[in-house]
Amino acid sequence: MNNNDLLNLLKDLSTCIVGKWVVYGGTMLGLHRDGKFLDWEKDIDIVLIDDAYIDMDKLKSFDSIGFQDYYMHRKIYRKGFPVFKPKNKWTEYVSYIRMLPENVGKNRAELLKIASQTYSEQCITSHFTTCFIDVENMKLDSDEQYKSIYFPKCYFKKKEIDNIQYIEYGNMSIPLPTYLDEVCARHYGEDWHIPNKDWLY
Repeated sequence: MNNNDLLNLLKDLSTCIVGKWVVYGGTMLGLHRDGKFLDWEKDIDIVLIDDAYIDMDKLKSFDSIGFQDYYMHRKIYRKGFPVFKPKNKWTEYVSYIRMLPENVGKNRAELLKIASQTYSEQCITSHFTTCFIDVENMKLDSDEQYKSIYFPKCYFKKKEIDNIQYIEYGNMSIPLPTYLDEVCARHYGEDWHIPNKDWLY
């Protein structure tokens, strides 16, 4: 799997999206800073804005594309690649529990207790492949910000989404927020312009 595989999947998915959307996360960072996907990119991250949605009937018309709701995101994936296998299903589940809004502020012992009580019923077995796109939804809140439920500091201001911009990459026009220096500094810190493949949220 390489970046061309991801880009081709994004091209197909984009034909199924109704409404406004932008790339974000590492995909946004790479396109803005480097003019391309990050060399170590393993997936693509997109956000559906307000009432935008994926036309699932149209998506299902692609025999080579599948989807799975997996913890924090919907995964849109290309069939035919190896199935994604987390390094440690328990650790992945605990990380998910930590991100839930109702668990913000809880210590490690509290999180582990919650996870141990729910793991057997709520643990998800992946069937999406290693060529996938993470899809998240964001709606404008009372603070005029588009916020991620699971990554609250990774929000967009209204002005950054009102007039989106496009970058040409691989024969595709990819939508991004505006004021990207400001966005990247907020999401990744003031040293966002320095490549760091080990960066963690």
